[in-house]
Amino acid sequence: AKPKTTKSKSVKKAPAKPVVGGTLNLLLDSPRFTHLDPARVYLPRDRAFVTSFLYRTLVTYRQATGAKGTELVPDLATNTGIVSKDGKTWSFKLRDGLAFHDGSPVTAKDVVATIKRWGDRIPTGKTLMSFTKEVVATGPATFELRLAKPFGPVLAMLGNPENPLFITREREASLAADQQITDP
Repeated sequence: AKPKTTKSKSVKKAPAKPVVGGTLNLLLDSPRFTHLDPARVYLPRDRAFVTSFLYRTLVTYRQATGAKGTELVPDLATNTGIVSKDGKTWSFKLRDGLAFHDGSPVTAKDVVATIKRWGDRIPTGKTLMSFTKEVVATGPATFELRLAKPFGPVLAMLGNPENPLFITREREASLAADQQITDP
């Protein structure tokens, strides 16, 4: 027999256009978060929450099934980076109009500080930084990752969903890697 289905009276149809503001209600199956520091989030459930609602990355995997889901695409960056002919410099530009939750603009200085903190704490970041000579802001919305020698998996590491590079404001990213971010 086919199961009987009923429509819930409490479920509302999604609005045609996004709505700014409001309340997000979450049903969690475990204790509340003790922090939302992206460099200290380890559980897949917590990473999924942080990725979906709080922080963004430079590049990410396309949200698609099959082979299309293995393609890295820009998120905060305008593209997946421009690599120099010698393979030692990766140049990135941030999209226009990016802002953090408090309205402050996302800048290259934020990204550079975040990469450095990620490289001090997160295994993927540590590996990438071991091949990196320096990370520098070259303009308000541009930065370069300058490698000591060519290293093939740069882009895969920047977009790694297991050890994500969640971009934070410079003031949080400037904290020591072992100091927890407490300011929202």
